[in-house]
Amino acid sequence: GVVTPVSTYITASNTVFQLSLSGPATFCDWDSLVISATPGLVSYQWNTGESGTDFLVATQAGDYWLVAVDSLGCIFYSDTISVNTLVSPGTAVAEDKTICRGDFAILTATGNGTIQWFDVASGGSPMATGDTFITPVINYTTQFFAQANNGGACPGLRIPVAVFMDALSMLSVDLTA
Repeated sequence: GVVTPVSTYITASNTVFQLSLSGPATFCDWDSLVISATPGLVSYQWNTGESGTDFLVATQAGDYWLVAVDSLGCIFYSDTISVNTLVSPGTAVAEDKTICRGDFAILTATGNGTIQWFDVASGGSPMATGDTFITPVINYTTQFFAQANNGGACPGLRIPVAVFMDALSMLSVDLTA
């Protein structure tokens, strides 16, 4: 018999496939988490039905995974990533106030849990605690922030509460003329 040599070519993908998280797998129910896959693949299909992108923004608890294909047609199945949400007390409700220049304002807010008052949008320590907050004397429009907190690991969102100056109280009158 005649032996004919046969050449076989095997194409192997050298793609390293992995998922990564933008933060902890447990987050507050008002927040989100970005799950990212190895970039540069040809297609992505997430278990949520989203496709075409190498990332997914998770806004609720659940299990997430995806199937991706590289340029050689190799199919990659990700591990399942489980994310959890912590229940917050919700967002406080408050109204802006208008006062005369040089006065203080009495601000009120309602919400589940204890209301905390801040002078910064994030971080910092509370200036006061309780449904009512009496501001220091104010001479210009100022913004404070109210946040509901039920003592858990996840406080509510901080909302801005503005104290405006009455337009007439901002006028200067020269009585010496």
